[in-house]
Amino acid sequence: MNDIKSKILAIKFFEFQASTNKNIEGWEGKANGNVIVSLLDNDTIIFEEKGLFYNFDGKKIKCSNTYRWIFNSQKNQISLEHLRFGTDNPVFLFNLALIVNNKWESVCPHLCDKDEYNAQMFVFDDNIKLIWNIQNEEKYNKIAYSYTFE
Repeated sequence: MNDIKSKILAIKFFEFQASTNKNIEGWEGKANGNVIVSLLDNDTIIFEEKGLFYNFDGKKIKCSNTYRWIFNSQKNQISLEHLRFGTDNPVFLFNLALIVNNKWESVCPHLCDKDEYNAQMFVFDDNIKLIWNIQNEEKYNKIAYSYTFE
């Protein structure tokens, strides 16, 4: 657990690509920006992303996200919460569990209305990949993140 925690603490930059199988105006595109990482306590990291999203329609939009990573060494899992409503009102997303050496997967999907959110995280020496899959009966959306240290 300390290895993944130290890597998340070292993250400085993000980029992602968003894609969909539906024609959702403005949804597909690429983003990049900075990450500010703070160790709240021994088991909790606050993760603030700020950058620009360039959709494939040619628009440039400011983007930001704040997440809370909570490390549970006993279960060998990491909980991920979205803090869009503040630290006192987190939106629980899912628990990630280590599957093999560098691959983590969501234990159960996060359900939001008709959408089901799942994620896979791959931890490498020089980056972390976090792939979000958001789907329902009609759509399949994917957000492929790459977090880097320098």
